[in-house]
Amino acid sequence: MLKVNLNEVDDELSSLRERFEMGELKAFGPHQTNILGQFQQIRLAQAELSMKQIDSNTRTAKHGFGQGAKDRSRKKDSFEETTDISRAIKDKEQAFAELEEMMDGICGQIAKVNQLVKNI
Repeated sequence: MLKVNLNEVDDELSSLRERFEMGELKAFGPHQTNILGQFQQIRLAQAELSMKQIDSNTRTAKHGFGQGAKDRSRKKDSFEETTDISRAIKDKEQAFAELEEMMDGICGQIAKVNQLVKNI
């Protein structure tokens, strides 16, 4: 028959309760609030990046890219067409630079969280 020492069980439960209250038994220990806050910042940055990507596609579409044959049916003189393409390329380059900068920031945030988690 199994003998159980209730005092030992009670002591162990008290120890678990104390460790839980000190944050030791949380997923990320006492750093949980900080790490979850970092995850939230990354999520918001990813959402902003997504919106910027959609915006960049919209900006270049105004120059006639992605509109297919209906846009090509209008005749433009050579200078106007070249200017539109030039402007569209410049806008796209700027949009890509902005997206790249945002991606670098998100990667930095992820690396920071990764380091925090490794140190737990």
